[in-house]
Amino acid sequence: MVQLRSQKSESPSEAEDIAASPKNGPPKSDSSFDRKLLIAKEGTINRALKAKLLPHPRSKASVLYYGVGSGDTLCEIVKIGEGKRSFFYGDTVVADGDVVAFVPINPLFVVLPHLIEHATGKYVPLDQMLADEMHGLLLNTVLLKALKKVTDWRDVCDTTVYRYNEDKMFVWLEKKFKTIQEHIKTNKLVSQLVLDDDDAFKRVSFQLLQEYLADSISEQAKKRFQIKELEVAPNPNKRSAEVNDMQEFATTIKEPPKKQPAKISAAQKQLKQASKVVFQFPRAYVVNKLAVSYQKQNQQGDIRLSIVSDRTFTPAMAGRLMASRIAHVGRGISEASAYGKRMDRLSNRIFGEVVRPTDIKSQKVIRVMSAEPLEQREDKSVGYFPNQPMFHYLTKMLRLHGLFFDDHVVFRQLQDELKILRGKVVRPAIGQGKRAQLRGKK
Repeated sequence: MVQLRSQKSESPSEAEDIAASPKNGPPKSDSSFDRKLLIAKEGTINRALKAKLLPHPRSKASVLYYGVGSGDTLCEIVKIGEGKRSFFYGDTVVADGDVVAFVPINPLFVVLPHLIEHATGKYVPLDQMLADEMHGLLLNTVLLKALKKVTDWRDVCDTTVYRYNEDKMFVWLEKKFKTIQEHIKTNKLVSQLVLDDDDAFKRVSFQLLQEYLADSISEQAKKRFQIKELEVAPNPNKRSAEVNDMQEFATTIKEPPKKQPAKISAAQKQLKQASKVVFQFPRAYVVNKLAVSYQKQNQQGDIRLSIVSDRTFTPAMAGRLMASRIAHVGRGISEASAYGKRMDRLSNRIFGEVVRPTDIKSQKVIRVMSAEPLEQREDKSVGYFPNQPMFHYLTKMLRLHGLFFDDHVVFRQLQDELKILRGKVVRPAIGQGKRAQLRGKK
């Protein structure tokens, strides 16, 4: 109960303390009023008992258990909290709003994984199964009675030994399962819809039992107790539902403005039309034209042509060959343009022969393309190649012929063909060679 004082009864010193209190923050807590909210069965909490960490039977994680060394008590300590929360207790405030519950548990659930591990197929005394942190459960009378329900036991030299029996264990587990079902029905802990559905009621009851069972035992228990998994049918109208939802909000969503195509100049239109004309040649037309050109050469010289078939000349090869020929009306496909002849001269100057996609040399270039370059990163700088104009002409020429690969392939080809030494100009630039110097002297 908070009592309010009038301003007349306050002394000047008390008024100063009240005025200064907001600046100093809330008053300090008195440790004598510290409290915890605990929920436990009557007679469970005893000052002589202590809490101890034991492995959880399902997750194997360390869990705090109360009454490990006692004769008949074992509780799992569960902390229930919802974040920031406090309680009013009389005239005081309990700052820690978490609730600590002492949940009674049968110690056989905690011991069962150790029993399966150490006493399967052989008789083992209890003190060998429960070593280290589990040793405190040897004094638990509830555990000693429950062990005889799931094991085959006998007395040997004043010592009781146990052997795990799987059939007995599932019989004991089924009794626990039925006890949980009766408790749920009696106290009506679930809705009537779940109680009416036998499969759903079994699933809900088994979930409580499953919390303290290992995964291997849980799967076997599901089969023995005939527990069916919940079947979730796919929604057949999912797509139509999404469409309906989109139609409902279609009025609020504005469509993005459509991008207008950029204007194309007259030169770009001509270039686009020329490229279409080149690559739209029929396959038979290309093969026939090449066959006619080879026949003319065969009549003039000693060149022999046996068969022009699909295997020797493919449409892809024809497309790459036509890429270096600019189509004009009145000129055959086998005749090169002025630009194409210039590229041929440049290729002869660099490689010694014309690079074509169909000959052996171009196949070598394609193989190099898939390999990793041997040069280091700093060796690929611009200053490493002395003949810059020749490099750019070579790049254009190779791309014009249809060989689209990375620049390091061109670097590698230049190294192989020209045998460039680092920092030395092996061949002069175009127009600055020996012949150009001689012409200049004249």
